Amino acid sequence: MRTIKIFLVLFISLAFYMNTNAQWTMANSCKERTSFAANENVLHPPLEQLATLQVWSEYMSYYDGILYLGVSNTPNQVQAVNAETGDVIWTFDLPETAGDIGVYPAVSEDLVFCGGENGLGLHAINRSTGQQEWFKPIGNTYTRNPILDQDRLYIIGDSLYCLNASNGSTIWSYPMQGQLTPTVDDNYVYSFGAGCLNAFDKLTGVIIWQIPTGYNAFAAIAVDDNYLYADLNSTIKTYQKNTGVEVWSFNIPDGTVSGLSAGPFALANDILCISVWSNSDSKGMIYAIDATNGTQKWDYTFDGTGTYSPSIANGVVYVVEWSMANIWGFDLNTGNEVFNETSPTYYGQPIIANHKLFAATNTGIKVFQSETTSVSDYYNESQNNMLSIIPNPVTDFSKLNYRLNKASNVNINIYDNVGRKIRQIKKSHNDKGNYEIDLKVNKLAGGTYFVVLETNDKVYRTKFIKN
Repeated sequence: MRTIKIFLVLFISLAFYMNTNAQWTMANSCKERTSFAANENVLHPPLEQLATLQVWSEYMSYYDGILYLGVSNTPNQVQAVNAETGDVIWTFDLPETAGDIGVYPAVSEDLVFCGGENGLGLHAINRSTGQQEWFKPIGNTYTRNPILDQDRLYIIGDSLYCLNASNGSTIWSYPMQGQLTPTVDDNYVYSFGAGCLNAFDKLTGVIIWQIPTGYNAFAAIAVDDNYLYADLNSTIKTYQKNTGVEVWSFNIPDGTVSGLSAGPFALANDILCISVWSNSDSKGMIYAIDATNGTQKWDYTFDGTGTYSPSIANGVVYVVEWSMANIWGFDLNTGNEVFNETSPTYYGQPIIANHKLFAATNTGIKVFQSETTSVSDYYNESQNNMLSIIPNPVTDFSKLNYRLNKASNVNINIYDNVGRKIRQIKKSHNDKGNYEIDLKVNKLAGGTYFVVLETNDKVYRTKFIKN
C-alpha cells in the first residue's frame, strides 16, 4: 500500500507561494526574540531532504529566496547565497575581524547588517550588490545581534544604540556593554546591561523600569503580548512588560541554560521552550513551560552535553544537540518525538523559511521539506465516485460512503487543512463492494478537513466542512 505523506502541501503551498518576505524564524527576523515562524502553516514532519547547499555557517538569515550567512573565516564574512542552488551571489569581508563571527545578519528590503568578532563596528551592506552603504564604529559586535524594527535598528556595542537603519545615524543611545542582544516589541526595548534588566521607551530611550540583577545574559529575553521572559542564572522569570512586576519564576533544577547568541528560548502558543546546555548529569535538555503560569508541560533529556537554540514552526519545536550532533523535532504540546536526523554532524540553530527547514552541518546546509506525494496519486471523488460524505457540511455526525472495485486493505484517516493527521477512522481488509460508516466529528473545531482513503494501489480524498 502506498503510504500517504503530507499531501496537502501540494495545495496549500500555492496559497503561500508569494509570501516569501514573511518574518521567518531566525535570530534577527523576529524582534520579540521568540524564534517562532508564525506564518508557517505547511512545514511539518515527516520531512524529506531536498538539498545540501555547499556553504557552511550556522549564522543564517533568510529574505526573498536568499540566505544571508555570517561566515567564520579570517576575516569574518557575510555571504549572500541562493537558497535553492547554494550559489554564492556575493561575499563581503568584514575588516579587522577573525575567529567565530558570532553574529546573525539582520536583513531589510535594501540592506544587510552585520559585524564580527574583534571588529570595529556594524556594517550596512547593499542587499543586491554586496557593497558597503554605511559603517557605524561601535566596537566589537561578537555575539551582539542587530535587531531590525522597521526603519530603526537596535544593537549593543560600546553602548545600546537605536540607529536610523537607512544611514546609521544615532537616534539615541544608553551606556552599557556586554555580549548582549536587545529584544523589541511595539513600545519598548529590553536588555540586560549595567547589572540590571532594563526596559526603555523604544522611540526616545527613556528608561521605563529597571530591575537590579547583577547578571548579564547573552540574548536571554523573549516577549509576547503580555509578558517578558528572562533567564537569570538558570532561573526563568516572567514580568509584566509595562511595569516590571514579577509574575512567576521557574527554576531549572541543577541545570545551566544555554548561553548562546541566538538565545535559549523559543515561544509560541503560550508555550516557552528552553534549551539547557548541561544538567547535573552533564546532559543537554529541552524544557517546555506553560507561559501563562510557569508550570512544566514536558522535558526531554538528550544523550550528550549541549543544546543549541530551538526554533518553533507549525506545532513543532526543532533543536540540535551539540555533542551527539543530531537534529530533533518535538510536538510542541506533548513533547513526542516527531523528527530526528543523526547524520551528518549538525550544529547551530535550525531556521524555518519559505516552508523549508535549513540546518547547518559539516557537509553544508541541509534543506528539508515536508514529504510529498505526486498529484497523480490522488483521485477526485467527483470523477471516480469512490468516496463521499453525506451530509456535507457536517455539524456533529455524517455518513462516509466508499466503494471498492476489488478486495483491498483499507486505511481511512482525517487530516486538517495543513496536512496534520487528526485521527484514524478505519484500518482493515475489505472485500469488493459498497461501504457506509459513521463519521463522528462532534469534537472537531469548525473548519475544513480532508478524509483520505488508501487502498492497495490507489489513494482517494474528499473534503468536508465542519460547522
